[in-house]
Amino acid sequence: MFWSSYSGNFSSPAEPVEAFVGTAGHPDLPVVISDAQVFMTLSHYAFPAWASRFVSVVDAPEAVACFGRWVPPEGAVLDLGAGYCEFINNVNPGMKYAMDLNPEILKRAGSKVKIFQQDCSEPWPLAQSELDAVFASNFLEHLRNKEALLKTLSNAYYCLKPGGGFIAMGPNIKYAPGAY
Repeated sequence: MFWSSYSGNFSSPAEPVEAFVGTAGHPDLPVVISDAQVFMTLSHYAFPAWASRFVSVVDAPEAVACFGRWVPPEGAVLDLGAGYCEFINNVNPGMKYAMDLNPEILKRAGSKVKIFQQDCSEPWPLAQSELDAVFASNFLEHLRNKEALLKTLSNAYYCLKPGGGFIAMGPNIKYAPGAY
């Protein structure tokens, strides 16, 4: 570890991440990093107490291991923009939902997954406070505009139970300049 051998003044590349996450008020949440190089840099330069919070997630089993703990075994979860259903097919809540416009979802979702093939900015066919968690991986940046994003987040808020969680991962825009 860098900090065990350094005693001078140094501004760590991890400091902005630590400052941002520290203000969120959730000291137990991991800081998920999907880019291996960024993960290695932040893990190396972070204070030891923070280094253990950086989690590299690159595939579905790792995502389930990281995020699945916020989905109660008897709870209900919606995989928003489910795509190939890598997350929802591997997590084990009481009730599983998947939402995507792509008809491929009909082939990819497991037999225990209830499928909503629809636009996520339209009202969801779920009751108020029905979900314990909504999971979105590399999805929100694909919505057509801010209005669609706000409607989607409003739908999620309506369907989440009090204390429920919205779990979102996004791309590292450093490696896709101008794409978003």
